[in-house]
Amino acid sequence: MPSLDAALASQSESDAFLATHSITLKPTPYRLLLSLASLPINPSFAPYLASYTSPTPIQAASWPRLFAGDDVIGIAETGSGKTLTFGLPGLQLLTTLPKSIPAAKGKGKGNTNPIQLLVLAPTRELALQTYDTVSALGKHVGIDAVCLFGGMSRDEQVRQVRQKDVRVVVGTPGRILDLANSGDVDFSK
Repeated sequence: MPSLDAALASQSESDAFLATHSITLKPTPYRLLLSLASLPINPSFAPYLASYTSPTPIQAASWPRLFAGDDVIGIAETGSGKTLTFGLPGLQLLTTLPKSIPAAKGKGKGNTNPIQLLVLAPTRELALQTYDTVSALGKHVGIDAVCLFGGMSRDEQVRQVRQKDVRVVVGTPGRILDLANSGDVDFSK
C-alpha cells in the first residue's frame, strides 16, 4: 500500500486539474490524488474499484484530506461519486480498527457490538443508495452494514444491527434518533 504522500500528484498537476474542473479548495490548494492505482488502501478493495478508470473531481480533491484524517465538506452534483468519496476512506479506517470492543456495562438492551461508522442520509432513497455502495465495498474487507429508515419493522432493523459483524449503519435521522432514544441501538462509541 503506497503512502499518502507518495500517492499525491505534483502541485502543478493538481493545479491544472483544479482549473480544468473549476474546483475551488479552501483554505488553500493542496496536492490531489489523481490515480486510483496510487490510493493508500487495503488491496482487498481493488476488485470493487476495477471498473473505475480514474477518480472523479470530488474524489481527487477530497481523498487527500479524508485519507489524512481531516474533516471535509464536499459539494458536487448527483452522480459525481460522493458516496465513494466518503465511503472508501471510512471503510479503509475501519480495516485498521479492531472489529469489536468490550461492551459498556449497564447499557441495557442496546447492541453489544459497536457501530464504528454512522452515515446519515436525508431520505430513504438516498439511504438505500448509500447503503448499496457502502455494503458492496465493505464486503471486500468483511465489513457488514445495515440500512435503517422509517416505514419498516423496528424490531427487524434492531435485529439486523445486533448481528455480530455489523460495523456500519446507514440511515435516516428520524429512525436513527428513534432507535437511539429507545436504547435499542447504542451509537455512543
